[in-house]
Amino acid sequence: MSREKIQRMDGTTKAAPGSSAFTLIELLAVIVVIALLAALIVPLTAMAVKNMKVARVETELKDLETTIKNYKDTKGFYPPDNPYSFTTNQLFYELNGAYYDATSQRYWPMYDTNVTFQCTVAAYTNEFNVGGIVNSSQNLSESPVFTHNFSQKQIATNIDGFVLLYCTVHNADGNLVTWNYNSSNPTNNPTSFDLWVDLTLRGKTHRFCNWSSTPIVF
Repeated sequence: MSREKIQRMDGTTKAAPGSSAFTLIELLAVIVVIALLAALIVPLTAMAVKNMKVARVETELKDLETTIKNYKDTKGFYPPDNPYSFTTNQLFYELNGAYYDATSQRYWPMYDTNVTFQCTVAAYTNEFNVGGIVNSSQNLSESPVFTHNFSQKQIATNIDGFVLLYCTVHNADGNLVTWNYNSSNPTNNPTSFDLWVDLTLRGKTHRFCNWSSTPIVF
C-alpha cells in the first residue's frame, strides 16, 4: 500500500495524516481470519494427539497380551490374578519373575538386584489374595522359568509399595492407570483371560481390551 507524503517547509517530507498502514476494518478482518484458522487447526491437533495415544495404548496391549500367552506356552497355564481386585494384580511379578528366600520367607522381583522391593510372603498374600508367586526361583544363581523385562515407564509402586504394571499413557487427570487382568473368571474370553485398561481421552472413557479390536467408548 503506497502512502501519500506532504512537503514540509524545511524540504523534508512526512506521511499524510490518515494514511496508516492498516485500518480498523482491516485489523478486524485479520483477527477473524486468525480465529477461523485456529478453530480449524486446534481440533485437528487435538485429534492427532488422541490418535497417537490410542496407537500407543493398542501397541502396549498387544505386547502385554503376547507376553501373557508366552508365559502360558512356557508354564502351561496363564499367570494367576488377584480374584478380589483385577486392578491390583500381581501380573508384573509373574511375568518378570521373582526370587524367594526360604530363610526369611521373602520375595523380590528378579530385576531388583538391590532387593529394594522385597516383601514377606504374608504381605504378598494379603495384597494379592494368593499363596505366593508361582513364577519364582529359590536359587539365586538361576532365573525363574519365565522372565520378561519391562521398561521403567511401565512399572511403578502403589501406595502399599508393591510393583504394578501401568499403561504409559497418562489419564486425563494426569495420573497413570494400571492394567486390569482377570484369568480366574474371565467373562469376555472364557477360555483365556481378560486384559484391559480404561483411559479418559477428550472427555470420554476409552476401554482398550483384548476382546475388541477397537477401543470401547462410553
